[in-house]
Amino acid sequence: MKYKAILCGAMIACCFWSASGETAPTLHGDTGLLESPSADVLASGKGDLGIWQGDGWRRQSVAVGLPGGWEMAHGWRFAQGQATQEESSVKLSLQPETVLTPGLAIGAESGGSLYGVASKFLPGGYRLHLGVGSGRFDGVFGGIEKVLNPPHFSKGKTSNSQPTLRAVADFDGHGLQYGLRAAWQNGWQSQIAYGHDRWYGGVTLNW
Repeated sequence: MKYKAILCGAMIACCFWSASGETAPTLHGDTGLLESPSADVLASGKGDLGIWQGDGWRRQSVAVGLPGGWEMAHGWRFAQGQATQEESSVKLSLQPETVLTPGLAIGAESGGSLYGVASKFLPGGYRLHLGVGSGRFDGVFGGIEKVLNPPHFSKGKTSNSQPTLRAVADFDGHGLQYGLRAAWQNGWQSQIAYGHDRWYGGVTLNW
């Protein structure tokens, strides 16, 4: 009986999450949290764009999903109107997430960062991410997300007319970031976050 209750809760969590909006890119362009990647990859033929603005800097990114569970992303950093840094990344999904098993992925970023990460839904609208990597990750990284206003279901459709809100926190190996994401209609998301002693906001689009 206890097992059935846990399984039911996990299935409901998956339904809440799938209805809460599309995945979103990190500041570095790959799919994930604020600065840490998740085990998610964009589906083949799908893509996203992202732009983030902070005090004196701006980041832009584009990512695409490729056949075989691959995802590629590229990002630019601007300071005082000039491009000061470019970075690329590639990620491969090893195992898609199910009700009972976590999603698994490995990835590489320009600059020599390599990583592996697992992501898993939990009852109550939570989702956990845990990974280990080299380079900018410097060991263990991870984070947690929480759906704050799960959508209501009616005849197979969601009834939320307001954006779905998610609280996000992650540790990228060097510091803690936390923020709030709002998933709007037609693949748009907005966010506000704080990390590494700076506030920033962003807008992303999935297609």
